Amino acid sequence: MEKAIIGNHAAVFAARSDQDRIRHFYCDVLGCKVRVKSDEVDRFQLGDFHFCFVYQSTALDESDFLKAIYLELKTDNTEAMKQKILAFGVKKLELPDSHLYFQAPGG
Repeated sequence: MEKAIIGNHAAVFAARSDQDRIRHFYCDVLGCKVRVKSDEVDRFQLGDFHFCFVYQSTALDESDFLKAIYLELKTDNTEAMKQKILAFGVKKLELPDSHLYFQAPGG
């Protein structure tokens, strides 16, 4: 039987109007490396994980993104990163779990 694992690439369609906020959050707050930066797509790298935002005139509504998958971030200083993320102004989600769940720009 074939086996599958979760790879290290992801993509999401995002509203072009969110492009500046997405770039600021992923570069300045999380410290991602920019691999591609254009009007149409931004590709970021965080550790070994690669992801891109494909910009369109419209994208899912914020409430629709709340029904999507959640990804885990790891850091060497959990409390400092949590404060940095919250200071950016993301939407904090209340879930029955001790982890910080939030809605990042672009979904």
